[in-house]
Amino acid sequence: VLLEAGFATCAVVASKIPGSTDIIEEGRSGLFHPVKDAASLAQVLALLIENKERRTELGATLNKQVLEAFSSEAMLQKTIAVYNR
Repeated sequence: VLLEAGFATCAVVASKIPGSTDIIEEGRSGLFHPVKDAASLAQVLALLIENKERRTELGATLNKQVLEAFSSEAMLQKTIAVYNR
């Protein structure tokens, strides 16, 4: 879901778990909240709801990262590199 959000230029909020930390750079391309901490999640969501500029900035940065690292072309090049080892 994080990759799809990135391709759609959406800001993301995620639990800080393996996988999400491979895609999101804290504070640059998304925001994290502690696992099983609903109050923290609510605070982060409220921050984004109230700040359109921040949402736009996070979404644009995530989009750029996702396009560079996970586009079809990037994935093809990574696959070819594995076979060329």
